[in-house]
Amino acid sequence: MHRLAIPLCLALAAISLAGCSLIRPTESWVEMGADGDAVPLSETIVVFVAQSVPVAGGAAIILAAPPATQAANLVSLQVREKLEARGYTIAAGDAAARHRLRYLISTYGNGIILRITLDETEASVLFARDSGGLLRAGAPLAMRQNGKVL
Repeated sequence: MHRLAIPLCLALAAISLAGCSLIRPTESWVEMGADGDAVPLSETIVVFVAQSVPVAGGAAIILAAPPATQAANLVSLQVREKLEARGYTIAAGDAAARHRLRYLISTYGNGIILRITLDETEASVLFARDSGGLLRAGAPLAMRQNGKVL
């Protein structure tokens, strides 16, 4: 009986994880431990956008909104403010905006994983806590575009 339990559990786990890779969320998601974490996370998102999309020509960005239960999270508020301060137009879900931005923020152990999607480019980075408890990027952004690693 136990000989079948382990392979069965592994098979179910593999099927479950495979389903996760097929589902592409359309909303942003923010799950973080401390409000102070919003600053490095939002700054990373804004710098990625600024390096990817020149503000010249009135670049308009559609922000994928988080679920209603997360509407007032600090990351989303700071991303919007910082993008507007750099000269970007934050557009509603209309066709006039050429660039779509979504971010997924999830806790991972004592750190945080940030995944940013801007149009067809995805970037991911793991943030870890330094000795003082501050959140710092543990590595450079890992990026891919149209399924190809950059």
